[in-house]
Amino acid sequence: MRKLLLVLCLVVLVLISSVLYAAPVEIRYMYWGSTEEIQFREDMIKIFEQKHPDIKVIREPYPAEYDRKLTAQLAAGNAADVINMCNDWWGQRARQGAFEDLMPFVKRDKIDLAKLFWTFPIKSMQSPGILEGLPYILKTQALFYNKRLFDEAGLAYPKDNWTWDDFLEAAIKLTKGEGPKKQYGVVGFPSINAAWMYGGEVTSSNMKIVIANNPKTLKGIQFLRDLVFKYKVMPTQAEFQAMGTGARFSTGMGGMMIDYSWSVAWLQKAMKDPWDVVQLPMDPTTKKRYPECRADGLAIYSQSKNKDAAWELVKAFATDPDIQRYVAKNEGIPALKAIALSPDHLNTFREGFKPYNKKAFVDAVSYSKLQPFGGYYEELGTAWYREMDLVLLGKQSPEEALKRFQKIGNEILKRLTR
Repeated sequence: MRKLLLVLCLVVLVLISSVLYAAPVEIRYMYWGSTEEIQFREDMIKIFEQKHPDIKVIREPYPAEYDRKLTAQLAAGNAADVINMCNDWWGQRARQGAFEDLMPFVKRDKIDLAKLFWTFPIKSMQSPGILEGLPYILKTQALFYNKRLFDEAGLAYPKDNWTWDDFLEAAIKLTKGEGPKKQYGVVGFPSINAAWMYGGEVTSSNMKIVIANNPKTLKGIQFLRDLVFKYKVMPTQAEFQAMGTGARFSTGMGGMMIDYSWSVAWLQKAMKDPWDVVQLPMDPTTKKRYPECRADGLAIYSQSKNKDAAWELVKAFATDPDIQRYVAKNEGIPALKAIALSPDHLNTFREGFKPYNKKAFVDAVSYSKLQPFGGYYEELGTAWYREMDLVLLGKQSPEEALKRFQKIGNEILKRLTR
């Protein structure tokens, strides 16, 4: 009897030991980024692994040619378990069957998406018909301005109640000089923002047809063209080719630019003049504004053999407060709404960084849009930018450009959506 009890005890000990000392499950995670961005994601992984010792993340960073390498891995059937993705892919990979639907995991773990996240980032990752990813960091637009140039012009700094009329008035007063060293009032204005600025649209909401040739979109593109040729407050395309938006703004040769939150980090290091940001100006009639929001998220490879472990990483990046606070600490906009809106995030800045109006970027999330030119619709974007370049080169009118783009764009969408 004693021998039997001893044997049973040994069996139990072996079973317990096998559970306690089992090798961790390995999952592969592929992601893009600069050296700084790669380190940022690796630090997030470390936080995750400390809390999940049963899961080891195999890092697969790609500083360049990320999309090409992902395409090759998917074609070979050996993609990483977890894949860094962006909402501006517009369901490109999901349509190829590459991504697992995350909604069953969300429901199983009783995650309240509506409570934790803004509506827009989640909605923009539900294409086509599945939840293809969960966001962990958001990137929005704001109006950057050079305080020194405003002071020298005797102008009050931009405010959140500015309209596009106020913007134009300031741009005119900020512009001075001639030749290569001319100071411009505006040195950055994406054409998609011009299309949206008065409530215009480029495509239907379901991405079935191009509707760019409409009065509101035309009004915005005409405004953009007038900045260059009528008011002469923004560089020509030839001048931009000689010196781009970032270089002009950071060296004090431009008073304002529309840009993304990701530009904060390099401006903090590169720009000597004091600067700040406010929300984009409003349509003077409707009092609405239309910034863009891009969301980086994590997706699970549909052929992964470790989907439960992969889900733990996806879930942690998006919902773990410690990881989301790390996003905030590094000047990203956390996907978790409560942390993004917290005073700790809005009033705390990375070591060595000067304070700026972080709230302008956060507020933009709730009324943002997604440009219709990424991922699956990249060909549409190529056609759009070709027409906009001709407008800004003075080689065709906004009316001609929108008419041409609508015809070409509908041919593209017809092929993509059939």
